[in-house]
Amino acid sequence: MDNSYFLWILTFAYAAHAFEERIHNWNIWAKKTFNVDVSWEMFYCANFAVVVLGISCASVGWKFPGFALSLPALALINALFFHILPAVVTRTYSPGTITSVFLFIPLGTLCYISAARDNVLGVSTVLISVASGLIIMAFPFALLKLKERLRL
Repeated sequence: MDNSYFLWILTFAYAAHAFEERIHNWNIWAKKTFNVDVSWEMFYCANFAVVVLGISCASVGWKFPGFALSLPALALINALFFHILPAVVTRTYSPGTITSVFLFIPLGTLCYISAARDNVLGVSTVLISVASGLIIMAFPFALLKLKERLRL
């Protein structure tokens, strides 16, 4: 059976996550917590790109599971290291924590479980997906640093 349809559900969850972040002013929180200055324009561009990634991953599905699972890897990395952990450490609400806890963690985990049940999850698939998730997560921050250095 092909359970890659959970990737579509996770794509919708990412849209809900972006909505939570926007409604609760994630960029103001990020400036205070990470000293990262993100405009709403950049926020919208980054989240649009993630939704396009989600559509791409869900469309590809288990034909290339290393790529398809980059979305749940990204969601789990985002949830754990950019919402839940900072909220615990700072003892403040991180905009995006609600969807991280109730959508990203369960759906991201379910995607990996589904891949295992469908016999498409191996060590190389996990490594490719996690490396891709880390690169995707780091990319906007790298662009911001480059922008600072180039004084654009």
